[in-house]
Amino acid sequence: MMSGMAAARDRGEPLSPLWRDFAAHVQKTKNTPPYHLRRLLAALTKVRGERAASEVAILDHGCGGGVTLLYLLALGYTGIYGATVGNPREMWDLLLREVFGIEVRRFFIYDGKTLPFADEHFDFIRSQQVLEHVTDELIGLYYAEEERVLKPGGMVFQEVPHRLYPYDSHTRTCFIHWFPRPARLARRQEPDPDRYCCSETGAWEIDHREWHVCRGRSEPSPLMTRRTACVSSPAQRAPI
Repeated sequence: MMSGMAAARDRGEPLSPLWRDFAAHVQKTKNTPPYHLRRLLAALTKVRGERAASEVAILDHGCGGGVTLLYLLALGYTGIYGATVGNPREMWDLLLREVFGIEVRRFFIYDGKTLPFADEHFDFIRSQQVLEHVTDELIGLYYAEEERVLKPGGMVFQEVPHRLYPYDSHTRTCFIHWFPRPARLARRQEPDPDRYCCSETGAWEIDHREWHVCRGRSEPSPLMTRRTACVSSPAQRAPI
């Protein structure tokens, strides 16, 4: 979808036909969503309650390509926002203007420190495989900024690589995160050492961050489920 929309944008063609095709596909999966989105959608439904989907303000903290936000958009969650340190997504703002008439900017590049949003702005904040990229120096600020922009009673839903999951998606290597530390560090250098960080303090490793670094506010999922964890507002810890 992204490549098709980028090509249409470069040719000056409307994005709405491609969006209609994508939205139609999402609607077909509405009752049986992709496995990796099911827990996210269940948590979001809990936060939504009796409100319309359009009334829920959602932040993808480290949104990357933003495809998950587009999936939510196709389900009616028009209050989507994305923030990331790379991968500018002006194209999605263009899509929101063209198809939904939303003129306000929704996708932001930021410095990885201060989120460009007002206090208590969001009902739901999520990230997917982002925490393992955050350095030791910034992990506390990452959580503090989420607390600042989260509404009272809102929820933060974080998905992180599970140490018992056999495949490391960052190096695309099975079992590497179970190897001794020298082997992990050696594998990290090839082919792209900038794909993710590796802790200088030893607080976390190639595909795993210790739970105590999350300041005791994370609740890990059962060990053999997909790599998932959920944290929430200090006022409302959400079981998973």
